[in-house]
Amino acid sequence: MPVMKVSWITSPLALAFAQKFLPEQTWVPFFNIIAFVIGTYINAHTKKKRLDALRKKVGGYVVEALMIMLTLSTSIMAMDEALRGGLMTIRDAITKVLTYMRY
Repeated sequence: MPVMKVSWITSPLALAFAQKFLPEQTWVPFFNIIAFVIGTYINAHTKKKRLDALRKKVGGYVVEALMIMLTLSTSIMAMDEALRGGLMTIRDAITKVLTYMRY
């Protein structure tokens, strides 16, 4: 749904709900939560559309490469934390990185 349509539908409903069921001192946190949920929905929806368009445009190869790079960087950060905490040896970390790079 477009951003304006979501806003037009949810704002009056949230306001009516708040006026009917919530005390006035809870309105600000309530509307902040509603805004956060709507913003998260709109951002996720927009990102999905953008990725689908990019996949269609470049045949998916660039997007797949970016997803692999993101997975690798996340894995490397997690391994770095494990190494610093003494939960993993350097040899194990290198083996895991090489395993991820094969895919």
